[in-house]
This record gives sequence, C-alpha cells and structure tokens, in this order.
Amino acid sequence: MAAEEDHLEFQLKRVDPEETLEEQFVRQKQTYLFYKLAWIQEFFDRKKLAQELAFLVMMIYIYDFIDRLGMRFADRILNFLSFTSWPLEKFRPLMGLNLEAKIALAVAIEYPEKSQEEQEKIVELVTTAYAWLGLGREQEWEVAQVVKRKRWLYSLLNSEPERKRRELIERLREQGGKRAEFRLVNVGIVPTELCPNSCRFCLAAWKASCEERIGRSIEEEEFEVIADEVINFAGERGLIVTVTGGEPFLELERVLYLVRHARSRLDITTSAYWARDVGKAREILSKLSAAARENRNEDFHFTLQVSLDAFHQEVRFERGEFVQNVPIECVLNLLKLTQEEFPEIEVVLLTKLTSYEDPLARLIKLLEKQGMKVRITRKVTQPGVTVNLLDEERRLVTKPALLKAYLEFEGSQGKPVLIFYTVVESMGKASALDAFEFPGFREQVRELLKGKGEIKLPLIGIEVSDDGNVYPGAHALYAWSAGNVLEESLEDIFDRLCYDPLLIALAEEPAKIFEIAREVEGERIDAIAAGESSPLAAAYRVLEAPWMRLYITRRLLGEPRERAEEEYRKYKEEYRPE
Repeated sequence: MAAEEDHLEFQLKRVDPEETLEEQFVRQKQTYLFYKLAWIQEFFDRKKLAQELAFLVMMIYIYDFIDRLGMRFADRILNFLSFTSWPLEKFRPLMGLNLEAKIALAVAIEYPEKSQEEQEKIVELVTTAYAWLGLGREQEWEVAQVVKRKRWLYSLLNSEPERKRRELIERLREQGGKRAEFRLVNVGIVPTELCPNSCRFCLAAWKASCEERIGRSIEEEEFEVIADEVINFAGERGLIVTVTGGEPFLELERVLYLVRHARSRLDITTSAYWARDVGKAREILSKLSAAARENRNEDFHFTLQVSLDAFHQEVRFERGEFVQNVPIECVLNLLKLTQEEFPEIEVVLLTKLTSYEDPLARLIKLLEKQGMKVRITRKVTQPGVTVNLLDEERRLVTKPALLKAYLEFEGSQGKPVLIFYTVVESMGKASALDAFEFPGFREQVRELLKGKGEIKLPLIGIEVSDDGNVYPGAHALYAWSAGNVLEESLEDIFDRLCYDPLLIALAEEPAKIFEIAREVEGERIDAIAAGESSPLAAAYRVLEAPWMRLYITRRLLGEPRERAEEEYRKYKEEYRPE
C-alpha cells in the first residue's frame, strides 16, 4: 500500500514557479481570510449562537478586511469567496465605511423590515460579538502590546524578586539541596539581536531591530569572553553550539570567531539575506570555509542552517510595492553555491509547519527550472502530526506533515541537504498570530492544565545572549535570566540552575507549577496558558513575571501560602507597569 501523500508532495503538484510576488501576496491573504471566516463560524457553532449573527459578523469582517488590504484587491478577494454563494454584492456598500458605520449599514441591509429600535438591538449584539472576537484589531496592534510587555519584563531581569530568588537557589546549592542532572543537548549563543528582517513570528523582535537596540551593546572583547565560555562549556560536555539571533551574519567576524575556535558541533542559523548578491554570498562562504579549515579540533564540524518558511518568505505590500521579507532567491543562490563551489559546507533547511504554502515547494521548482535535478529522500512523518491546507476548490484537506527528509542534487559534489521541520511556538511576535496559521500541541496543553498525562519538560538547552545573560531554554528569552557570563562562569551558572526548584518541577511534575500559580491568579492562569501552542510555551508564559517565579519557588519549598502570597501581592503592585 502506497504511503499517503505528505504536505510537501501535495504542494509540489500545485506550486507555480512563475507566480509573481503580487499573486503570492493575494493568495496568502485569501488563505488567511478563509481560515479566519472558518474560525468565526466555528466559534458561533461552538457557543450555539444564532447563525444570522454569525453571517452578519462575517460580512462585516470581509469588507473590513478588504478596506485594510486595499481597494485594488477587492475583486480578487470577492471572486475567491464566490464558492460560498453568499450575497456578497448586496453588502458591497459597506466598503470604505468605518467599522461603526459598517455594522449599522449591514444590519439595515439584512433587516430592512425591522424597526429602528429592533435594528439598534441587533447592532448592539453584532458590535459586542465583533469586539469580543477581537476582529477590529490588527495584528500590528497585538504585536505592539507584546513589544510593550516584553520590554517591561526585560527591565525586571535584576529586580528585587529576581535577586531574592537567585539568592534562595544559591542557599539551596550551598546547603546541598535537591539537585537535578539535566542532560543538555545544546548551548546557544547570540552574536547579535539585530535583524534586517520583519518576520511575523520572530522570537525577539521586541528587543532589537536594525533601527533600535534594547539592552547592552558589547565590545568585541566582551563577545570573545562570552564565546569562550560557551565554547569551553560545550566542548567539555560534547554539546551542540547553536548560533542564532537576530541575524548572526550582521556580525560576521563574531561568527568567524566561533567557527575558528569551536570544540564541538556548531550550528549557525541564518535567513541567508546576505546571499541576494551572488558575489557577496561567494565571499562570505569563502570566509566561512577558510575559518573552518583553521579549526583543528577533531570534534568540530559546522552546519549552515537556513530558515525557509512561510514567514521568512512572506510577501508584503509596502508603499505601493510587493516585497518578499527574505527573497527566496537568497536561499536559491546559497544552495547553488554550496553545491557547485563550496561542497564542504553542509547546509540544513529549517522550515516551519504552517497552513500556508511551503516555500520549500517553490524553491524546488525554481531549482529544477534552473536545470538542477533534485529529489527528496529519506522522508519521515509521524502518525497524528498533520497540516491543514486548501486545495484548488477551496476545500480544506488534511495531509501528514513531513518532519524530516533530505534534498539530494544529482551530479553535485555537495552534501545532501537536510530538511528539518519544526512547529511555530507562540512566543514573541508569534503570540500575536492567529492559532489557525500554524499547527501546535494545544491538546497537550489542555491535558497539562487538567493534570492529566505524563508530560515532562526537562531542560535540554540554555541560551547566552549578546548581553551576557544566560536563559534556561530559548523560550524563556529575556524574561528569566539565571546569571551573566560577564560576571561569573557559565559552569557556575549552570550548576546553580540544577538546584532551581522551578526547573526541577518542570522536569518532574510541570502540572504542579500551574496548580500553585492558580493559588494567586485563579482561573486566569488557565485562560493565559490555554492559548499557547505547546506545554513548554504555556509553562514559560505563566512563569514570565519574577514575582510569580518567586512565589512558586517558595511554595515548592514548602513555605506557607499566606506569607508567600503577601510577598507576591507586594511585588506585583510595586512593579506594575505604568
């Protein structure tokens, strides 16, 4: 029996390599609108609310969506929705009105026979539903709120409750308290938080852009101190060093320093924005290759991990032009160069599972168009891990998610390219994405909140940012620092982490953390965590405030609830954002 077609195979049959940026932009917006309308309908069905109300909300949303998108796209959006048989033309007068006027006119159009008083009651119902669903807000507004909160949390890294918690953990270490033996897989290092891209799911976009830098700017000597700490720590344990950002290649010399001195495997993640120009890409790859040859450590090798996903390659319409966040030609150029001129450089394609077109399908078609013969081999899927996609008939289809495979080039001297899929986590800007834009493990979150299942969340990686702060796992970036390598050794910081009651609880009984958090925040904890993409994302979301971390730590150590709660309320009020 033939294996079921996976999501990439499905898209390879449908992608058009000749499609313009404008056509890609419109199709992505059509896909988003389809899922958004389905989400609205599902909400009304689940709540058993009137279908007439759902219909009006959707009509209003469609024309509000068109107005925000731009009049030039109206006909293509409405034509896309023609499969619904909705009376879309009847509601065309809504176009161009503000939201309040749209709602009033939509009710008048749908219920012309009703009295003004009756219409006003319906308007009130529609307005309430629209606001409750958050349909009047744009993602830019949501991102702005994320940025504001994350900057506030970053400012609290060395606040009094955080210092108290570190002192408490230090006493546990000195007194021989309970210690966990965490088996790390990797240690991350961030040469820079700066980035030239504007990905909608960026983990750290709140902290830095090319126009603004929040946090400490370090000198080269300080970076080398950080790098040496990471290199030696990883080398002693045989850990992978993951180089991320920001965009690491904005600090090429720092990347080259790591390549020259690493004692274990080095994975460098990049958007490949720098490969738009073939000459510049060739120069950078030549420097990387030369630096690797200088490294004489027998356990060293490095991979160039290239981000290729619906958000890195997303098309935007800005100032009257269609632009791709990171042009797919950048990745195309990099692949061709490493296959033809730098076969010693191992490339990995890192992509994300989403409900949009997989840009890997387009990349493969473009490679074939340029005469390169490629094939996908050694595919890995997993039962139950699927992706929802739209077919040509606007029907929702569910396909097995391809999780891992290899892209092999016929006749090339280069290494096969590993294709590695992961899921988007609801962190940073991604917390402002709609849940339907990417698959997640939300059912596991619900099980964890109910105290069911055997979910455990052991620490498998730590991250050292370019400010020297050490974070327990990339998901805790910038809200929960365990120390700073410019002030003490990474070895010492990690040893202290092994005594941290929070990390021990996450590894052994994460449900306990939610149980204790409910003592001070009640059902609000479930409401916060339920919207997260995975149990780990939910846990770090609950633990992001230092007074919550301190409270749960004290309670895990057996301190009375009343005394710990009094301290919690005090700090929460004292550090309340303005």
